Amino acid sequence: MGADMTPAEELYLVQILNQARDYDFAWGRNDCNTLGLTWVDFLCGTNYLSTTRGSYCDARGAIKYAKTMPRWCQGLAELGWVELEYSEIRQGDLAVVEDDAFDRVHIITGRHVVSLHENEGFVRYPIEQFSHARFWSFF
Repeated sequence: MGADMTPAEELYLVQILNQARDYDFAWGRNDCNTLGLTWVDFLCGTNYLSTTRGSYCDARGAIKYAKTMPRWCQGLAELGWVELEYSEIRQGDLAVVEDDAFDRVHIITGRHVVSLHENEGFVRYPIEQFSHARFWSFF
């Protein structure tokens, strides 16, 4: 860990964020977790999105589906991602917000957290609003 993203990784991140912004929020197709899986699949050479996409179509379905999967932090650790302190995060890292029912993952871009929100669509939040999250890096 500690390396910067390659130009190809930076380009892909921009592409998936632009694509997410261009489409309406849709549970199981264009939501915070499918965006995160797209990024993880690219970096890790996995194919989790193909088995997840379309597996739920509303919040209740997302929570039910999540119960059949490993928690985000467990899965990231198994793939070799490293948990970071808030002060260590940078471009391309992930912020995982956990609660009892459902984990949500968001992508770090500069000093913002980018995600997809059911009511607001594509959103950018100041990173300070996520100090309670757990942060993970593949770099």
